[in-house]
Amino acid sequence: MTINEIISLLGGLALFLFGLHMMSEKLERTLGKILQGLLPRRTKNRVSGLFAGTVAAGMLQSSSAVTVLTVGFVQAGLLSLKSAAGVIMGANIGTTTTALMLSLTCLPGAMLAGAGMLVTLLFRRDRIRQAGYALLGAGVMMIGMQWMTEAMAPLKQWNGMKYLMLGIEQPLLAVLLGAGVAAILQSSAATVGILQAMAVQEILPLQTAFYVVLGANIGTCMTAVMASSGANVSARRAAAVHLIFNVLGAAGMFAAAQYLPLMDYAAQMGGNVKLQLALVHVTQNAASALVLLPFAGLLCALARLFVRGDQKESTRCYDERMLAVPSLALHQLERETQRLCDMNRQQLQLAAETWQGDAAEEGPGVEESAALEKEIAEGLLQVRGRLSGEKDVQRIRILLQAAAQSQQMGEHAWQLRMAYRGEDYGEEAMDDLMLMAHKALNMADMAQQALFGGKMTGEKEQSMHLMARDAAACAQEIRDRHMACMTGAAYLEALQHAASAATCAGKMA
Repeated sequence: MTINEIISLLGGLALFLFGLHMMSEKLERTLGKILQGLLPRRTKNRVSGLFAGTVAAGMLQSSSAVTVLTVGFVQAGLLSLKSAAGVIMGANIGTTTTALMLSLTCLPGAMLAGAGMLVTLLFRRDRIRQAGYALLGAGVMMIGMQWMTEAMAPLKQWNGMKYLMLGIEQPLLAVLLGAGVAAILQSSAATVGILQAMAVQEILPLQTAFYVVLGANIGTCMTAVMASSGANVSARRAAAVHLIFNVLGAAGMFAAAQYLPLMDYAAQMGGNVKLQLALVHVTQNAASALVLLPFAGLLCALARLFVRGDQKESTRCYDERMLAVPSLALHQLERETQRLCDMNRQQLQLAAETWQGDAAEEGPGVEESAALEKEIAEGLLQVRGRLSGEKDVQRIRILLQAAAQSQQMGEHAWQLRMAYRGEDYGEEAMDDLMLMAHKALNMADMAQQALFGGKMTGEKEQSMHLMARDAAACAQEIRDRHMACMTGAAYLEALQHAASAATCAGKMA
C-alpha cells in the first residue's frame, strides 16, 4: 500500500467514527426526555427492561450509551439490578440497528448529510436542530463507510494483510481481536461497521467475521466497566452483569458454531455481504438475550458474588457521567437538590429539638451538605451549557437558588444548635424561639413541596411571600422585646439564626 492509500483509509475510518459518535451524541440530546420516561419508569421487570433497552439502544444507536445510563440509574436507585439486567440485554439487541442501517444501499450518505445541514440552518428550535445534527452525523458515517470500503481495496494485494488473515483464522484469536478492537473503540457497532467494509472487499471471510463479532460484544463492556469505577456497589454490579452476560452469550454462540452451520444460514440471505454480517450480529445478540433472560436472577447472583459490599453504601443520585444526556443529568441534579433540602431541613429540626432539650441524634454535618451544594451548583452550571430550552434554563435557575438558600438555611440551623448553652431563659423566651424555629420549618416544608411536589402556582408563590413577610415581622417584634428585657446574648444570637433560617427558607422557592 502507498502512503496515499493509507491516508485515504485512515480518513475514511475517521469520518466513519466521527459520524457515528456525532449521531449518537445528538440523538442523546434529542431523545433525552423520552429516555427519562422510558428507562426508569417503564422498566418494572426484566421483560419490560428488555423491551426498553432494545428501544433505547435503537434510538441512540449505541448500547454503550444505554448501558452507561443504566449504571447511573442503578446507582441512583431508580432501577433494580434485575430490571437493569433486562435493559442491558435489550441494549445488545438495539445496537444491531447500526449495522443494519449501514447495510442499506438505498441510504446515500451525501443526501442524509445535506438534509441534516438544511434542518440545522432552517430551524431555531433546539430539539429540531439536534435532530438535524444527528441526521448530519448519520450522513457523515455513511460517507466514511463508503470511503473506507473503497480505500480497503488495495489491502487484498498486500501480503501483510494475507498473513494477518491467516493468523486470525483460529476462532479464539478472532474473538480476542474483536474484543481488543471494540475495547479501544468502545463500540461494538463501530467494530461491525469496519468488518462490513472488509467483508465487501473480500478481505475477511464471513466465518472469521462471526468470531470477531463475538469478541466485539465482550470488548464493548469496557465502557460500562469504566463508567462504574468509583460508583457504588449497585452500579458496579450492573456493569458486572453486562460483562457476565456478554461473556456467557459469546461462549454459548461460540460453542453452537462448532456444531451448527450458522454462517451457511447467513449466506443464504443474498449477495449483500453487509446485510449478511448485520444479520449475524442481530442473531448473535438476540439469541443470547432470549436464552439468558430467564436466568437474569442468576446473572445478578453471580454479579453479587464477584462484587461484594454493602449495597446501601451511597445515597448519591447524580454522577457526572450522566452529562452524556443533559436532560437526564438535570433530573438527577433535581433529586440531589431535594436530598440537600432534606438534609438541611433535618438540621433545622435538630436545632429546634436541641433547644427543647430532647435532641438525641447527631444529624448531618454542615461540611457534608456544603460539599453537596457545591457539587449541585457545578453540575447545574455544566448542564446549563448543554441545554438551551427556555423551561430547562428556568428550572436550572430555580434549582441553583434553592440549593444556595437551603444551604444557608442549614448553616443558620447549625449555628442555632451551637448557640445552645443549656441556660434557662424563661418560658416566654423559649416559646418565642420555638415559634421562629417552627415558622422556618413550615416555610421549608412549603418551599420543598412547591419545588418538588408540583408546579409553583401563583397561589403558592403568594402564600410563600405572605409567610416570609409574617416571619420577618414576627422576628423583629420578638427581637425588640427581648433586647428590651436584656435577655442573654446567646439567646439573641440563637433568635437571629432562627430568623435568618426562616428568611432563607422563604427564598428557596
